Amino acid sequence: CCGGASVMGITVAVDIGGTHARLALADKSGIKNPQKIECAAFASLAEALKNYSGADRGSVLIATAAQPDGKGVWKFLNGNSWIISPDDLAKAGWDVRILINDFAASACGAGILGGDLLVTLKSGTAAARQPRAILGPGTGLGLAYVVPVSHGGWHVQE
Repeated sequence: CCGGASVMGITVAVDIGGTHARLALADKSGIKNPQKIECAAFASLAEALKNYSGADRGSVLIATAAQPDGKGVWKFLNGNSWIISPDDLAKAGWDVRILINDFAASACGAGILGGDLLVTLKSGTAAARQPRAILGPGTGLGLAYVVPVSHGGWHVQE
């Protein structure tokens, strides 16, 4: 979901947690120059984007542990003081192309993983398209799962 060239030039993919953010340049060929930063070292995501990319504007693809407040603004429940507002980022020159919960982003990829990359939690005969859970520790505990739907796709639950 995060590939593709930006209409504004540079595209930065960002995975933001409560303590650290991981940034990388993204284009059709994949991601380049990944870096891990401490969120506390920057007052805002816009400042971190400018510092990382050297650009004042571009597109940004965001997977974040922050949660939406119902008004389009994403805030962290622990650790990170950044407030992620697509409108504020746009005013700073950044076009938010994707803004998604970080574990929902991971769950999007879980539907295409081969069986050799999965761990079975309950023994028995498994159907080819079983529900899949994604768990991970960090500043907090992340969780998402995907369940197969009748038309052949997957439903992601954050």
